[in-house]
Amino acid sequence: MNTALAEARHAARNGEVPVGAIILDASGTLIARASNRVETDHDASAHAELLALRAAARARGTTRLDDCTLVVTLEPCPMCAAAAVHFRVRRIIFGAYDPKGGGVDHGPRIFSQPACLHRPELIGGVREQENARLLKDFFRSLRKSQPKPGNAPLLTGNRQITTPRNTAHARKPPPQVTGTAPRGIHAIQEE
Repeated sequence: MNTALAEARHAARNGEVPVGAIILDASGTLIARASNRVETDHDASAHAELLALRAAARARGTTRLDDCTLVVTLEPCPMCAAAAVHFRVRRIIFGAYDPKGGGVDHGPRIFSQPACLHRPELIGGVREQENARLLKDFFRSLRKSQPKPGNAPLLTGNRQITTPRNTAHARKPPPQVTGTAPRGIHAIQEE
């Protein structure tokens, strides 16, 4: 998890959501590492998990990673969980839970679906507080650097125009997560 956290910190320094992932082979040797590159690459699929899985497949010359472990700082989203199925990853170890965006322990629970052809071993909540703190600090910093609600600037050509926020199209606040579900990225963003 130390290496995955280092990748997550690297992502944060580059203005990306701080998520890092690594792939270990059966002997525990690191074969791939990656951090989120969604904004950098202008690619919504450039999640740390997918980038690490692709790099590991290239390094091994196969799409079968059936003796490998994916270690990631945040519960994989449905897209990344589905990719782990197709790469046949043996085990997934993740840090912070993600009640709203997760696809493993929350949301669609990809590995519990009847159509899921491969079910990796899952270990969640590893160094959860440390991983959650990194995400929380990132989003707090991001909110401080954004303009205050009320007057949102619009760019037109080379001019900036300030207009009142259109409340008719304002996004409704998400429902509150209750119960004993672990907190994740979206709950962290709301604080």
